[in-house]
Amino acid sequence: MNIASSYIRHPHISMHYVASLLLILFFINRSYAQNFAGIRTSNKVGFVKQLVNPAFKADMPDKWSVHIFSFQGNLAGSNASLNWSSLPRLTTETLKEKWVSSSKNTFVFASAEMLGPAVMWRTPKIGVLSFSTRSRLYVNGYNLDGRIIADIDDHGVEMVSHPYTVGPKLFMRANNTMLNELVLGWADKIWEKGAHQLRGGVNVKYISGVSNASLAIEEFNGTVRYNKQLPDSYLTDASGVLSTRTAGKSLNHIGLFDLFKMRKGGLGADIGFSYEFHSREEKKTYLLKFALALNDIGAVAFQPDSKYSINYDVSIPANKQFYFHEGLSGSEFNKAASVFDKYPAYFKETAVATTSYRIGLPTTLNWSVDYNLDKGFFVNFEAQENLRKIGSPAAIYTYSFYALTPRYENDRVGVFLPLSYNPLSKMQAGLALRFGPVFIGSGSLFTALGKSKQLDGFFGVSFSKKATKP
Repeated sequence: MNIASSYIRHPHISMHYVASLLLILFFINRSYAQNFAGIRTSNKVGFVKQLVNPAFKADMPDKWSVHIFSFQGNLAGSNASLNWSSLPRLTTETLKEKWVSSSKNTFVFASAEMLGPAVMWRTPKIGVLSFSTRSRLYVNGYNLDGRIIADIDDHGVEMVSHPYTVGPKLFMRANNTMLNELVLGWADKIWEKGAHQLRGGVNVKYISGVSNASLAIEEFNGTVRYNKQLPDSYLTDASGVLSTRTAGKSLNHIGLFDLFKMRKGGLGADIGFSYEFHSREEKKTYLLKFALALNDIGAVAFQPDSKYSINYDVSIPANKQFYFHEGLSGSEFNKAASVFDKYPAYFKETAVATTSYRIGLPTTLNWSVDYNLDKGFFVNFEAQENLRKIGSPAAIYTYSFYALTPRYENDRVGVFLPLSYNPLSKMQAGLALRFGPVFIGSGSLFTALGKSKQLDGFFGVSFSKKATKP
């Protein structure tokens, strides 16, 4: 399945990049989709918390707060088998095997994020203002046939039984997107009466598209066989529709400078509100907080590279073969069209993309309830609802999740125990810690001691002029 093989190159390339970037996050920083699990509920780390709801900036009693940097990364897969013990030996190939697996229908998600530098300051009359920089990477794989991925690699011979049929009318999609952001924010108390307080906030973002690449296979049918003499697997008796899109830089060639370079892009926004009820005994600290936010509204524009943004009709006769290793040798995901162009008898060009296109941001609806049990002890329930269609070619998407996080925090330390569920990686249990300005954690720390469908971690440093009161 050249299509599949090309599709396979996506996981190959995206995994190569994800492996490189996430290994940096995990190893250099020692540091799905709940980013910054646990620490996102903290009343002491304003910049991470305001990613959940911009209204939370208004809680800051400090004169100013500076977020030096933070990193987070995660991998999740519906058939993944990940654990911490295998992390030191993780390579691109073993990551592919453990993350995507050789299962027939696999859904995968990965993200990496760098936040900062950023600053918030309280003004005398108009509330809290903020300015921040942010870079994000998303990798989505929808309904991938893991058998084909395994067949592309040498280990596929042992993992997959041949021949096997792909289809009928299979739909698969793989894509990656990287964004840079400049964000201006505002938040303030907008209403107060007795024990009741209402806060509001907004972030306005200029979003630059660094890279976008996708490969989609529709209405696909075919058979994969194995030639022991070569040895190599091949696709035969195949038909379907294939489309590739490439814009911006290849993820394999993105350097540190690209994280700060702004390009033509689009606008985005977050808007949120929070309600607090304060008891008579302790007016400075809320007893109950309810928050609601709509995040990542908007889209970013990309200009396709017409050389690699092409639609094809696939037709491989039953007496012909498209060999995976031979056909895919030296190919890259963002240049998959160059592979198909070598075999015009099998892949007939039907259209070339030349006009700009827009990719929707990963829009979510977030709501949370935070209850103050006693001084320093809180329990938080949070839900994130994905508002983008899973598998959509026109948008980045994350997965919905639900999380319960007990925590203790004071001016110096914080301990967070996030328990979460999402439909991709199921139940996860983690731990996050804060020591003064430094925080570190993982939403899957305990789950990944055994076999887990998710691995994630984060690390950051954030200062303020004086300690924030909860």
